[in-house]
Amino acid sequence: MGINQAAATEMYMHSVGLGDLNFRHFPYTGFMTTTPSNSRVTDSAAAGSALSTGHKTYNSGIGVNADTTEVETLCERVIRSGFAAGVASSDAVDLATPAAFYAHANNRGDYEDIAGDLVNSKLTFAAGASIKSNKKGNDGWVAEARRKGFNVFGGDLKYSPCDGPVICLSNDVTKSNLAYAIDRKEGQTSLEDFTNTAIEHLYRNSRKGFFLMVESAMIDHACHSRDAGAMVNEIIDFSKSIDCALKFYEQHRDETLIIVTADHETGYTMITGGKTELIGNQKCSMNELTDIFLKMSADGNIPSWPEVKQVLADKLGLWSKVPVSKDEEKVFTRLYKESFLDSSSDMQDDLYNSNKKLAFEAVSLLGRKSGICLFGGSHSGSPVGLYVKGERAAEFMNCKDNTDVSKVIAKVARYK
Repeated sequence: MGINQAAATEMYMHSVGLGDLNFRHFPYTGFMTTTPSNSRVTDSAAAGSALSTGHKTYNSGIGVNADTTEVETLCERVIRSGFAAGVASSDAVDLATPAAFYAHANNRGDYEDIAGDLVNSKLTFAAGASIKSNKKGNDGWVAEARRKGFNVFGGDLKYSPCDGPVICLSNDVTKSNLAYAIDRKEGQTSLEDFTNTAIEHLYRNSRKGFFLMVESAMIDHACHSRDAGAMVNEIIDFSKSIDCALKFYEQHRDETLIIVTADHETGYTMITGGKTELIGNQKCSMNELTDIFLKMSADGNIPSWPEVKQVLADKLGLWSKVPVSKDEEKVFTRLYKESFLDSSSDMQDDLYNSNKKLAFEAVSLLGRKSGICLFGGSHSGSPVGLYVKGERAAEFMNCKDNTDVSKVIAKVARYK
């Protein structure tokens, strides 16, 4: 979530009467750099580790410094100081960003080692869509976590208040991440669910106080796909988790600190001329749109162009609410032929997904007309925002690099 992603989201919210984006109006705001030790552009592992440990590391390093020496994570420091610690993510709980706060691995892909660190940790709370593992699998690690003393909730087993450490997983542990907010169905787990549960459980199980890291990972997924509509919806959804923290803050003003930032920017996002409110016509993610197209031809029948055009109108508002020129429609009809009539490759891959080029072009056109343009599908080296509210928040105005954050947290919270 770069500075432009947050600004564009608030522009959209203003355009449709949704008010302000909460964290953009925190009393202390700034920006900071994110470069790793071995590149100009970071990945989530190196940036998460910098935020957690205060040390630069190489891309893919988890809880280690640039020469692979293990360094203390923020959660480890919190626990050593007598406080409770928790992490929550809309991705798998052992993926790079949450892992950087409790684990140590030379490579972010060492899921077995990271999951082992999770179940052997002294975290009071951990949440994610699933536990990603190439060997033991989610079920194997759940059983291991229970043997280690964790209460594990997920699938049909919903969280209930309890004592002791907890791991919360989603309603569907076969998926490595939560559903996009724009696609979420009733009953599906949300990041807000995790955040509320985390605060309740940590407060219940810690007399001294607690630290909680919450990651809205699907912002990154949307930006890798260059899906502006999904991105805007994810940031609005993330703000609901921040509302959970603000509610707690209102009850504990003299001892609560809220920090909102990002590990990096994804998508080379720019705000250009356009009608920002048009992005509200998007009713599903690019992934979901691709799935719709795949289902339309799954039985061997070839949908007609008018049928496909109607889907684009229903899901993106194209033609019906968003003007489409003749030249723009020519591009769509060419991609329609490639997708449904020809044998040529019609899929476009990004870090997490593979989408039909027709879906990509349609979502991209809506983004351009809305003035929210993602010009690349990877991370950038752009500085990220820092938004702070609460006890001793002013001290974070000295943070200019991501390695500064954990140092100031430790100072103001008086961690050892």
